[in-house]
Amino acid sequence: MVLLALLGCNPDDGAPPCVPEGDFQPGSVFVLNEGNFTFGNASVTYFNPTNGEVWQTIFEASNGVGPGDVAQSLTIVDQTGYLVVNNSQKIEKIDLNTFTVELTGTGFNSPRYLLPFGATFGYVSDLYEDQIYKVRLSSLDIAATIPVNGWVEKMIVVEDKIWACHKDGNREVLILNPDNDQIESAIPLGVDPNDILLDDKNTIWVCGTKEAPDYNTMLYRIDQSSQQVTDSIEISNDQPIAWLAIDSTNNWVYLLSKTVSRFEISSPQLIEEPFVAPATGTRFYSIEVAPNTGEVYLGDAKDYLQEGEVLRCATDGTLLGSFSTGIIPGRIVFYP
Repeated sequence: MVLLALLGCNPDDGAPPCVPEGDFQPGSVFVLNEGNFTFGNASVTYFNPTNGEVWQTIFEASNGVGPGDVAQSLTIVDQTGYLVVNNSQKIEKIDLNTFTVELTGTGFNSPRYLLPFGATFGYVSDLYEDQIYKVRLSSLDIAATIPVNGWVEKMIVVEDKIWACHKDGNREVLILNPDNDQIESAIPLGVDPNDILLDDKNTIWVCGTKEAPDYNTMLYRIDQSSQQVTDSIEISNDQPIAWLAIDSTNNWVYLLSKTVSRFEISSPQLIEEPFVAPATGTRFYSIEVAPNTGEVYLGDAKDYLQEGEVLRCATDGTLLGSFSTGIIPGRIVFYP
């Protein structure tokens, strides 16, 4: 393990942005602060849970400029990060030793998530383009496009196929065959899916929100082999937010909507267990579970204008601590 050496600055003294030097430690955390749409004020926060250090604006510190407009997602492959900047229409390939940009991929319309498939290619979902991009990970150039009708959001690899959330009124999960880059089937749902994950028992979990005015959230459990919905549950909500996180070690799937609920992975029936509700003035916006501890990280966007915060909770919901972030803390990514 390589200890972090500081570049002659203190992360808490109000000095200009600085960044740890050397390998980021396993278990450390990157928070993508989306920033305000069209303002170009996205940023990245780094948190080291071992010593409690927090470093703001590490992308700007390493590259001289911020990431751009809406930091949407970060995918880590070995010591390389692929940062998708949605409204800047680009993907930044980042050396995670220094957080410097190695190259920039362009030609996208409104990219959302990059999903690696094998060592050579990745697939990129898009909000407006009505297609999924197939890109070469080495160069980030577009190798092919797969036509779809409408917005594609989160994607996962299930065995040798790609399962993708198909929104924009389509209300289904698409299954893409990477051997021929064809959509081979679709699983209909009652709402537009927003998030999807796979547990260690090879069960797929999908969530999405209903249309206004109620925005109630639906959670679905899907059998991988039959591609059928085996159980579903509706959760009261009043905002168009629904995200999932998984704690395979402790057998829980977490659902963020208005509050945070959790569901036992091995239970034959979806039974909601309340986990934590936001305090007054808190607006949960993102969720992730630390793979090595099971701690639950919750992004608080507050009023979407001021700097946000990430809360850390134990598996019983007890608040363990918090740290400041940039504006609108979105995806929370752990460095393996």
